[in-house]
Amino acid sequence: MRDELTNTLRDHFPDLMDNCSKIWVGDGWYSLIQCLLQSLNATTDKPAIAEFSSKFGRLRVITDRIHYSEMAAGAILMAEVMSGHVCDVCGGKADTTITGHHSRCREHQFVDLDK
Repeated sequence: MRDELTNTLRDHFPDLMDNCSKIWVGDGWYSLIQCLLQSLNATTDKPAIAEFSSKFGRLRVITDRIHYSEMAAGAILMAEVMSGHVCDVCGGKADTTITGHHSRCREHQFVDLDK
């Protein structure tokens, strides 16, 4: 994710993003991550994010603890599942059957985010 988007998330959610060094996903998941952070901010335990990354075409959320409230667990699970249906490049509807290991729309199926 571009630094400017990461910094916006840090500015809006400092308690949750303080320990997160970098977000290792595409810009297309920005809104999904923003919604997740809004949900986590509403929980009583507010688990801090250690890392956002991608694994097998889905968002992977690593927090600073193993156990947290059911509301936080549900929000994280929902974001991880939803990410499989959202293009990580543009945020549009993804079709994982065309890429296998990435959540991409047809237009961005060959985009390499590592470059």
